[in-house]
Amino acid sequence: NRGFTTIDFLSGVPPVSPTPAPSPSPPPSPPPSPTPPLAGVNRFCAQGDLFCLEWTISSTTITMTMSSTVTGWVAVGFTDISGKMGPSDVYFGWLDASGTPQLSDRTNGAGYVQNAPDAQQDGQVQSASISGGRLSVTFTRALDTGDVADDRVITDGMNVIWAAGTNTPTDPTATISYHQNRGFTTIDFLSGVPPVSPTPAPSPSPPPSPPPSPTPPLAGVNRFCAQG
Repeated sequence: NRGFTTIDFLSGVPPVSPTPAPSPSPPPSPPPSPTPPLAGVNRFCAQGDLFCLEWTISSTTITMTMSSTVTGWVAVGFTDISGKMGPSDVYFGWLDASGTPQLSDRTNGAGYVQNAPDAQQDGQVQSASISGGRLSVTFTRALDTGDVADDRVITDGMNVIWAAGTNTPTDPTATISYHQNRGFTTIDFLSGVPPVSPTPAPSPSPPPSPPPSPTPPLAGVNRFCAQG
């Protein structure tokens, strides 16, 4: 460090108070919470609201809306073993380059192998959109599709997996790119699971205390201070 000044040594220079420490910047605002679900709609969210799944049940069908802040593709699946990506029945959804909603019903193998689309496509896409940096895809399927080859009957206590990726698939039969985020949980689809609020942002650390002011000089003693 270095610096310079001009001092009247004989006539004296008045004491210079230290420059006060700058006020700390205000903490960043927490991310907005997702819109509360409508009455009768169940919701599960993970990693804050990076991924959310909402659903409603009718007598024979379930309508799901899967959404993510990762906007290439989003997926939800039903797996035989908790935490395992396969064997599982998985639904991938995205909004293609032309703005058309897409859904692909696939099966993950036990060795984490992603297979081609199932011969029987049991999900019907209703809508897809990207808004406010969030991809949302809504689809409907039967609680029991009758597809014993690769579908799971929707019920309570289901092992659920989810994932999201950055690259948008080119068409419903294309290879899906590797996920950027994923997770798993257990959901009671029929009896419902209480909405899971996003994890709040941690409270910012308190600003540091300003440095103590220097001891005032004795009577008759002149002082110059620099950089504090």
